[in-house]
Amino acid sequence: MPDEQHFGEVIDSECERISCCVDPGHRRAGRRLGEFTALVDPRAIRDFTWIGAYEVLISPKVLRLFDKHRVTGFDAKPVKVTYPEDIEVAPPELFSLVVTGWGGFVSAAAGTRLKEWCHGCGYNKYVIADPSQLIDAAAWDGSDIFVVWPLPVYRFASDRLAEILRTEGVSGLELVPATSIPGKQSGWVVGADTLTLMPEARARELEQRFKISQWLVEAPREGPS
Repeated sequence: MPDEQHFGEVIDSECERISCCVDPGHRRAGRRLGEFTALVDPRAIRDFTWIGAYEVLISPKVLRLFDKHRVTGFDAKPVKVTYPEDIEVAPPELFSLVVTGWGGFVSAAAGTRLKEWCHGCGYNKYVIADPSQLIDAAAWDGSDIFVVWPLPVYRFASDRLAEILRTEGVSGLELVPATSIPGKQSGWVVGADTLTLMPEARARELEQRFKISQWLVEAPREGPS
């Protein structure tokens, strides 16, 4: 997300609730169960409009470009968009961008290790020694938009899609080379309990095919650094 872009926020959303019998502080939202309503500042509207750090909305223009160029690895869900009460104009039509492409597990070269794991609810943190090495090209399914596990909050684009987005001049998006992802040694990032941002059927397919839950449980734990 470009630094100067204003955040929107989700104001109405039905989600699964994750509670923890070990640490009450781990209570959080899980998979979204239906459509949601986003409150957006009109100044924030772009072709890619960011809602917090994890949700991104796309314009009809982006959908048309994706269709024109046969972009793969995504789904688009309707979203109800609203403006603050003192603004009388109608907000534009936007869609939630849902990534379905798969980049496999993070590359061994990234040095990603499980730092903290809660046996009560699955909350987890990872240390990434080298964020510039997250992608294992051999594990990537070839989708234009994809994520790597266990860090699905990072959204990656193929070189083909990156060139399309540059050529078409879409707004609200900053393309950062995967080898230039910011990070520092011994820094940590929160992982995902499941592929909560994906459609349920696709998430279950990947979880069963790659034994994701088992991998999370059996990953070696690193002590505090």
